Amino acid sequence: MGISSLLNVSGKFLPRNTWSEEQKYKYQLNARVRHILIYALSKEEIAKVHAMLSAKEMWETLALSMKDLIR
Repeated sequence: MGISSLLNVSGKFLPRNTWSEEQKYKYQLNARVRHILIYALSKEEIAKVHAMLSAKEMWETLALSMKDLIR
């Protein structure tokens, strides 16, 4: 269960008062990881990932872009 479990079918966040304790924890963990990633990135890298909700999605996008740079 990731950040997507907090979204309804239209992609908007469910009301927080309906979240389980596990969902609240996942949300907080995702927010912490997103902040760590953002602080470690250059402006160009931030531009690629700033709109993404999921830290995992951010990480995968950055990994692909770094992979392209190495090749």
